[in-house]
Formats: sequence, C-alpha cells, structure tokens
Amino acid sequence: MEVTLVVIINNTKAFVSNLLSSLNKIKCNQIFLLNGMMDFKAIKMFESYQRENTDVRIIKSEKLLRYPIAMNTLLHEVKTKYVFIMDSDILTTNKDIMRIHQFMEDNLNYGAVQGLLLYPQTNTIQSSGHLFYEFYDHYGHYKSIMNNLKTPLPRQALSAGFAMYPMDIVKSLGAYDSFYMHTMSGVEFSTRIHLSGHNVCCLPTAKGYHFHSLFRKNIKNKPENGIGKYWSTYGRYIKDDLISEIRQNSLFKDFAEYDVVDCSTIYDFNKFLNLLDIKVSQTILKTTDLLDESIILHNVVPHSILKSKNKILWICTNFTQISNNHVFFSHENRINDYIIDMSGNIIPVSKLIKS
Repeated sequence: MEVTLVVIINNTKAFVSNLLSSLNKIKCNQIFLLNGMMDFKAIKMFESYQRENTDVRIIKSEKLLRYPIAMNTLLHEVKTKYVFIMDSDILTTNKDIMRIHQFMEDNLNYGAVQGLLLYPQTNTIQSSGHLFYEFYDHYGHYKSIMNNLKTPLPRQALSAGFAMYPMDIVKSLGAYDSFYMHTMSGVEFSTRIHLSGHNVCCLPTAKGYHFHSLFRKNIKNKPENGIGKYWSTYGRYIKDDLISEIRQNSLFKDFAEYDVVDCSTIYDFNKFLNLLDIKVSQTILKTTDLLDESIILHNVVPHSILKSKNKILWICTNFTQISNNHVFFSHENRINDYIIDMSGNIIPVSKLIKS
C-alpha cells in the first residue's frame, strides 16, 4: 500500500502494548508523534518497535501539542500518495485499511474516506461520519444495535480519527486549521475537502474499534469556540442530510397508523415529519424540550399512552435516551412501537427489548 499511517500518542504503557500489537500486523509506513511527557516505559516500547520495523518513524515533543498542530507536524512528514489518520485509542487491521485504500484507488474523485467506528465492548456503532439537521451535527448511526451497513455512505463531514486522505488534496487545502480542537478539527477539514468539490464518505465494510484512553483526557477537547466558527464559516453551505439517511434506512416504512411522541430537540417538528412524509392525524405529545441523556417515560408520559393500543413512533435525539425503559416497552401494547433518532437510527422496540 502506498499509505502512511500517522498517530498522535499520549497513552499509558498498558494501552501502548495493545496498540503496537495491532499495528505490528499493518503493512505500511507508520509515523508516531509522542506528544508531551509520556510514561518512560511507553516511550521505550515505541523505540523498541521502531528498531524492529524499518518503515516506522518517531517524532518526539516534550511539550503537549494541541491536536491540529500535532497532526500537521505528522502530515508534513508524509511522502506517500495517501495518509491514514488514526487516533491512538482505535485498533484496526491491515485488511480494513487495505479496503479503504483500494476504494480510493478505484474512486479517484474521493477526497476523504472514513471507516466505520465501533465500540468493541458492545459492537455498537460510534460513528459513520456526521449527519446534519437544523444546524446540529450528529454521529451517524450512533450506538446503533443493528450493523447492516454495507455500501458507502455519502457524507459532508467525517470523524477525526479514522480516515484516509490523498496527500495532494491535503497539501492543496493546507491541512488542519489550528484554531479547532480535536473533534471539530477533523469535522472542519473533511467539510473543507467536501466543499472543494471532492466526494467524502464512510466505508462501513472497513472497521475500527474505539477504546477510550488517557489520550482523550489530555487533548484539551473543549470545542465550543470551534463550533461557532465552523457554523459561521460553513453554515450556509451545509445541507440537511439526516432526512435522506432515514429514508434510505431499510427499516423505514409507512408510519401513518402511528401516534407520535417527540423526545427530541427538533425545532420545527411538523416540518421534520413532512419531510419524511409521515402523515399524523393523531395528537403529537412532546415529552421534553431538553437534551436529556436519559428520559424516564413513566415520569413524563401519561399512563393512557402506556395503555393505548395505538402503535407509537418515538422520535429522539438518540434512541439511548429512552432505551432503558424496559418495563415500559415490555408492555404488550408497546411491542410494535418504533424509534427514530437524529443519528439516522430506526429501532423496532421488539428488537430493542431483546438486545
């Protein structure tokens, strides 16, 4: 593969051991930036790994560099046709990187391709790139319990830490904007690539497994200012793509016979339903105006809803807000309900209960 894998490192010895064990099976150039004051034993492990692999380079920085600055330092050293950017708390395989590389070789109009990021403990999806609606972005298929994605998913922005880019595009666009923090820097960079006329997508057949590590605590990831700059710069060009993602979901169907309960933060809910051609004649119940991480339905939904024999379509910011209401959903009248969320997930309650 004409690919260089670049990784910013700020991890403990235990996680470095797992990372290097995984990377040792990946056949491409590798460049690491050891970022800040690291554990001495972890540094020694990288030095030993470099001695054993001639295609490995190490850059050391005693100062803890902000993510985009550290990444631009790495990108400056890449000499191959493609660069694969990966966070140090993600594990993958040579086969997965090869799938992305081959896809880009076969589709030269793509400027950035992300693999599907999964949580290894639950095998649920962390991200299939970003989806947009009403000036909010959401991780695509976040925490989905159904992994039925096979074909490339068109995107306007990707997650920061598991994607491949052609180096000629990286150089022509000036790499990462140092204003942004970790998460938003990748979103902004891939958006810039998309708006420059290149296709961007998630390739779900290539997978990375995302573990949380010390790296996440050390990157000073507070993107509030970045969010403001991002939307002021690109807001007029970003298109709402959540609707098309939901409509293309194989579980999307005619919900005309369903009552609707709104647990989301959608501003114009009637417009949202109209765009999905969901015609609702029944009363729409709004349970909350807050981005609640967990909604106890017994506390906010009238008891008559539980007893109602009408099927219900629950609309959430993310389905995990209400997924813990097992007693509520286990009632015989709720077994045919569905959930749609802002990550493009469509979840039959019957499968949610069994998971």
